[in-house]
Amino acid sequence: MIKKIILFFEKNKNFSIIALIGVFILMWCFSSIPGSAIQAKSIWPSRIYHFSIFFAFTFCFIAVINNKKMNVKIFLITILVSLGIACLDEIHQYFVPMRSVDFGDILTDLTGVISSITIYTFFRNKKIK
Repeated sequence: MIKKIILFFEKNKNFSIIALIGVFILMWCFSSIPGSAIQAKSIWPSRIYHFSIFFAFTFCFIAVINNKKMNVKIFLITILVSLGIACLDEIHQYFVPMRSVDFGDILTDLTGVISSITIYTFFRNKKIK
């Protein structure tokens, strides 16, 4: 099932690009919410959000840039671009009222990126039965 989703995203580059832009816009909108509007009693909702949004961003990004063969260059580009976006997201939050830079968020984002790459690669290389 997951392999079929991966193949769909890879074959339909326009869909993948639209999904990637959609995830990025969603990320930017959530980052623009002032701190007083966020009423989290725990850090876990933030961590789950950061992990999930960067997992999705990375999944779409790999599908957009991937060619027939997965290689180290694709992994490095994906990690660098995703980490760059994570850092820009935190810098953006610095300018939003009652928000701040949180390096824990960047680590959570990186965990989502690495997880997405790992799962994408595992299922992409798996044989369909």
